[in-house]
Amino acid sequence: LNRNLFKFQANLKRIYLSNNYIKTLPEDIFIRLDILDLRNNFIESIDPLFERMSNLGNLNLENNNLNELL
Repeated sequence: LNRNLFKFQANLKRIYLSNNYIKTLPEDIFIRLDILDLRNNFIESIDPLFERMSNLGNLNLENNNLNELL
């Protein structure tokens, strides 16, 4: 994902990115989200990005290539 993809979406609360062949996520682009759906991608690890997402109530990582959660 391009770091600037959601640059002007400060009020974005929900995003559904399932089935998009995503391998990595840029830091600080989803900080204010309530719902983040990343099902069916190629994500291998979760970095400290999610520690800063205090509003996140629903995170779906089903069917990814996760080896470990950091």
